[in-house]
Amino acid sequence: MSDEASTAEIEWPSIDDHHPHEEGGPTARAGLSYQDEIVVDIFLDMIEDATIQKVHCETHDDILVKRVQDGEEFVEYVQVKSNEPDSLWSVATLCAKGADSVCAKSLTRDHHKETARFRIVTLRDVNSELKLLTYPCYGPGRETTCAGFSSLSEAVKEKLKGAVDLGLKLGTEIAEIEKRIRPLDEAVSAMIRATDFDDASKVLADGMNEYLHAIDRLKPGIWPHNDVSLDISANSFRIKVGSKKWQAALGGTDSLYFLMAYHYGLLTLSAQARCHYPGLAILDMPAEFAGELIEDKENFIVQPFIELLAREEFGGTQMIITGASFVGLHGAARRHLTELHISN
Repeated sequence: MSDEASTAEIEWPSIDDHHPHEEGGPTARAGLSYQDEIVVDIFLDMIEDATIQKVHCETHDDILVKRVQDGEEFVEYVQVKSNEPDSLWSVATLCAKGADSVCAKSLTRDHHKETARFRIVTLRDVNSELKLLTYPCYGPGRETTCAGFSSLSEAVKEKLKGAVDLGLKLGTEIAEIEKRIRPLDEAVSAMIRATDFDDASKVLADGMNEYLHAIDRLKPGIWPHNDVSLDISANSFRIKVGSKKWQAALGGTDSLYFLMAYHYGLLTLSAQARCHYPGLAILDMPAEFAGELIEDKENFIVQPFIELLAREEFGGTQMIITGASFVGLHGAARRHLTELHISN
């Protein structure tokens, strides 16, 4: 190769003229935009069509439309197809892949009490055998008694064969499982209704504050904050220090004391039969917490646990804790580990 050839400049194409290597993003966004347009169209229908009660997006299907007509509830499962190959829809394409086909997947949605209907919205046209499906439901040319409807029904059944039966079988099994679950749901709901969450909040808060007062006695001034309070509900809980959320009120090793108080509070529940707490805590103390070494703090933050578990009512309750030292800690069984174990 000549020097002239090896040193010649490569002329790169302009980005304006170069075709992208991947175009999955625009394709996906185009599909979502088309689906959004269909949803907006259905919302506009709601203005004039009083039978439409609800519209769900991306729940049981791409779109779900719930109607009430003549006292009967209907649910329409809508699949939106915008990026399919450029060919006509046919029975073969609707039923391709059997149980994983577009048609079978729609049918498997039908395991609710409402009468199910199915719709496919697509940019592609259909061939002659599916033409009647483009007419209004139960309208002229789409009567369930017409010859075209019967032949189409038989063609779909033939293509899907066992897929429809499988869907019906799974639907029956799901209904049976839901029937068995229902009493459990009702029992849990009854227990939640009977739970005194204010009392539960107070019990756990009392345990946490007991710990914080204990370490403050061991080292006066170590906890310069107000007491902890809890707000527990059926679905959530919030912990405050004074009037602030604990994350906002605390920093550094104060957060460590708070977390230790939380585990202490949980252990106090072990002595109360109504709480059903297992009576076990396993903690791994880090060498540093919030950037501060805690080796010199290990003993006094563990001491309240030792005093708690020494009480008669906590017999059988256990705490296992690892740390860097614990030298001079009394009232606990200490094991000095000398072997280093590394997991790959």
